[in-house]
Amino acid sequence: MSKGCFKELCKKIKHAVGEEDFKSEEYIRSLHYFDDGESILNSKKRRMFYANSFTTGGYICGEVKLAITLRLLAGGSYLDIAALYCSGYTYTYTIFHDTIRDWICNDRVIAYPGLAYFDDIEKLRSESRKFQTCGSHGGIISGCIGALDGCRKGFYAINVQAIVNKEKLVLWRSIKCKGSEHDSTAFKKTTLHNKLLSKFQELLAMGFYIVGDSAYAIRSFLLTPFDNALPNSAKDSFNYHHSTCRIWVECAFGEIDMRWGIFWKPLQFDLDKNLKVIDAAMRLHNYLVQNRDNATSEIEEFQVYERETVEFILENPFENVGVFNAHEENQDRGHDGVGRSTREIEACTNEGKRLRQFICNNLERQGKVRPRYSSRWKKDKFNRTRQT
Repeated sequence: MSKGCFKELCKKIKHAVGEEDFKSEEYIRSLHYFDDGESILNSKKRRMFYANSFTTGGYICGEVKLAITLRLLAGGSYLDIAALYCSGYTYTYTIFHDTIRDWICNDRVIAYPGLAYFDDIEKLRSESRKFQTCGSHGGIISGCIGALDGCRKGFYAINVQAIVNKEKLVLWRSIKCKGSEHDSTAFKKTTLHNKLLSKFQELLAMGFYIVGDSAYAIRSFLLTPFDNALPNSAKDSFNYHHSTCRIWVECAFGEIDMRWGIFWKPLQFDLDKNLKVIDAAMRLHNYLVQNRDNATSEIEEFQVYERETVEFILENPFENVGVFNAHEENQDRGHDGVGRSTREIEACTNEGKRLRQFICNNLERQGKVRPRYSSRWKKDKFNRTRQT
């Protein structure tokens, strides 16, 4: 985080919680107490010195509390941070959790667009136009208003569901399921799923939908890739161009993980605090996205096949190479495998399949296909495929 972003974030927090809470009353009193009639410059330096020397613990100023929190989120050691900022070793994590709970996870400081985003028609149209510029489909895949994904794990963890836009801004998130929960089930348990299901006819009429991977069941408001698509087929073309819209949520999760080093090892707090840490990391990610110095450069093409795979496809054009979904049965049944499928869900599923096929047919008519292997890809001395 740059100095400018840090300074602006301090201003936002101070405006939201008030100067007394941000600076602490004792700290403010200390700034005005040590004044012995010296020159203004020396007096200011003296007041700052004594304020930092004699006000510790709960009287650490807001800027230092925020800096400690950001350092810990970035993966720093609490021992090093305590020594750097002259705070008690045992008090460092108290500052960390209090700052996250009261300041960062405060909607008055950093808020998600949330459910209200899906009621703002103008905003949906604006985000849809941005997604139309993805990849090389030339705007044929239009109507995408977000990319959905989860971080399902096969071990003790927390399943985070999130929808992002093309700038990798988190529009909505749900942090409520265990790590072994299937992404489709985790999404079905959210308020957003019920909201989208209740208004799927309205969204379908406007041509709006979100995109997700094969872990999700297809709906009219949630388009997923075709399963077992043959190479060089129309379905394979759809999957490729579909992925150029979906890739942004993968990039967002990667950016969050790489920026906040606290996720590079298991979280050591209790469950409630772990949820707050994850939420704070995503909110700060949004703040940084909204304050980027340079716009994210658009990726023109995504080469998703390794050279060996491409060579195999050319030699065996009728083999099934592509997206394989272990949960294909759930999609064919038209529901998520939890309870019985209702008529509303079946209708929504059928409309989703028709919409996906319609887009697929348009891509085929326009001759839009997955980029083929080219001479730009060569192997290096380690036998790894590289683009030249």
